Amino acid sequence: MKAFAALIVAFGLLMLELAGYFALVQVWSAIAAAAALGAINFVIAAIILIIAVKWRPGRELDLATEVHNSAIDALQIEAQSLQSQFSGFVQHPLAGLLPALIPPLVTIIIRSLKKTGDTARARHE
Repeated sequence: MKAFAALIVAFGLLMLELAGYFALVQVWSAIAAAAALGAINFVIAAIILIIAVKWRPGRELDLATEVHNSAIDALQIEAQSLQSQFSGFVQHPLAGLLPALIPPLVTIIIRSLKKTGDTARARHE
């Protein structure tokens, strides 16, 4: 809502400037009126900039920034730990299954070698 209010204020300022331009065109030329309003805009911007430079945030903003930074640090640490756990799983997805698969695979290989050896002996006989 604050951003919407700021937008409305900006439109209001634009309309006031447009009204000022039309009023100045009655007295001066169009170029002089536009140059005068441009100079006034620069003066207003300089005043706002000076106020912004001299304005210091309060203690509440410092505290909020500190809490924000500590929360971000905690989230980064948690994300790094999750990433290390996940990357270990992704790099070696069969590492946990390999010990369980080795005995059946060895048995299958030995049986197939025995069958191959039996058929070879049967051919030689």
